[in-house]
Amino acid sequence: MPTVHASACSAQRRRPITPLTLPCRIDDNWHVLKRELDKAQTPQSSRRPRRVALLVTFAAVLVLASPALLPDRRDSFPLSTFPMFSSLIEPVVEIDYAVGLDRDGNDATLDPETIAGTDEIIIAGSILSQAVNAGEVALAPLCEAIATRISSSSRASEIVGVEIRTDRLDAIAHFGGDQSPLTRTPHWTCDVG
Repeated sequence: MPTVHASACSAQRRRPITPLTLPCRIDDNWHVLKRELDKAQTPQSSRRPRRVALLVTFAAVLVLASPALLPDRRDSFPLSTFPMFSSLIEPVVEIDYAVGLDRDGNDATLDPETIAGTDEIIIAGSILSQAVNAGEVALAPLCEAIATRISSSSRASEIVGVEIRTDRLDAIAHFGGDQSPLTRTPHWTCDVG
């Protein structure tokens, strides 16, 4: 067994094991020396953060990809499949709305303020749809409220009536220029004034 002077090793014992400090750790077995050298070049403490980083990265990718992997494609917080943009929507739609009628029976467009007392078009549409679904009980008061708002506006002289209706439209044809509905269902009509 080779001998190593204790005085040469005592100064190096406090330093980490490197190829320069190996003479203090000489062994007759080469594999033990090689293992010590490998440990000195890649310490265990540097392997662990790398493994943790890989695990965290894999988990993040899996979480972000999970909405696409769900079989039922449900929309949920915080991960969304954005079904309003990614699902197939039929081109034929039904739209509930109210129009003013002039003396000749032609349609006059009404704004959300006149229809529902709000400047939000979606709220006005929702109020109309709820009234259509509720039937006569809700349609009559809504039509009268619209007529009252028209009679107190500057358009009172040109609009003589209000009609609440549902049009069934082909959205693609409608925005392509063919504005005629596939079907029209009038629900309620009332006079202005």
